[in-house]
Amino acid sequence: MTDTDNGQKLRALIEAAGMTQLNALDAFNKRQARPLSVSQWKAYLAAPESARRSPCPDAVLKRARKLFENAS
Repeated sequence: MTDTDNGQKLRALIEAAGMTQLNALDAFNKRQARPLSVSQWKAYLAAPESARRSPCPDAVLKRARKLFENAS
């Protein structure tokens, strides 16, 4: 794992934008053909040592940056 993985970067983007995780998910899922579930979103944001953790894909982080960096 790198110093800051995609899940940690995603969490930082959401926090910097002053959004809740669920508000961020709602914004992320707008106009998506295959929206993410709450469970998957939380798995991306879970602590690195959590059993619930799921690797956050580059495409998810890229879309989140586009959406949330301007909000911060």
